[in-house]
Amino acid sequence: MMNWIKILSLEQIEQHVMVNKPISILLHQTPLAIVWDGNTYFAFKNVCPHNKARLSDGKLNAFGEIICPWHEYRYSIKTGRECANRTADLATFTIEKRADGLYLFI
Repeated sequence: MMNWIKILSLEQIEQHVMVNKPISILLHQTPLAIVWDGNTYFAFKNVCPHNKARLSDGKLNAFGEIICPWHEYRYSIKTGRECANRTADLATFTIEKRADGLYLFI
């Protein structure tokens, strides 16, 4: 059964989330990365499908792609698609900001 789970309070968002700077969280033993592009929040598995690097250590480019810090594979933060189809796509999650924090649908 899928549910909304609160992952960050408003205070945590204000303290830790900056525009285009991924952060790492652990939810039920699953490493996740959260990124805010200034308008929308995105959530995805914090493991590069190519070689298991932490994507939260990567950078977000102007095309809305998270760039793996090891081999520069690029994944859309919206769809999880690897931009050159060289490896499996990235797992993404539905996320929304509410009055009391960020919620993830899992």
